[in-house]
Amino acid sequence: MTEPQCNYYNNIIRENNPKAASWIDQIPRQQFTLAYDEGRRWAHLTTNLAELINSVLKKTRNLPISSIVLATYTRCNSFIIGRGKQITAMISVGHVYSENATKVLHDANSKSNTHRVVEFDRNTTRFRVEEMVNPREI
Repeated sequence: MTEPQCNYYNNIIRENNPKAASWIDQIPRQQFTLAYDEGRRWAHLTTNLAELINSVLKKTRNLPISSIVLATYTRCNSFIIGRGKQITAMISVGHVYSENATKVLHDANSKSNTHRVVEFDRNTTRFRVEEMVNPREI
C-alpha cells in the first residue's frame, strides 16, 4: 500500500467514525502500515537469510517443483561445503574467531582505552574491570 492509498482509507474511516480515526491516529503509522515504514518491513530490514534464499532460487523460476528442490539442495550443499572448507582452513592456522568477529573485537579493543577486563570466569560469568591511567590526567 502506498501513502496516498493509506491516506484515502484513513479519510474514509475519519468520515464514517471520527472516534475510530482518533484512536488510529494515536498509533504511529510505521507500526501498522508498510507505506510509512521507509522501506522496512514493520521495522525489520530484509534479513541475510531472505537474501540468501533469493540468490539460491534466482534461476529456478518457472521450473517444476522437483527441479527447484534439487537446485536448492545442490546450491545449499555447495555453500555449506565451501564455508566448511573456509572454517577448517581458519582453524588450522590458529584463528579462534571469524575474520568479521576478529575485526569487531579489534576495533572495540582499540576504542576502549580507559578500561580493560583483567579477569573473566566463563562458568560464573563474573569479571573484573580495571581502570587504566589516562596520560592526560597526570
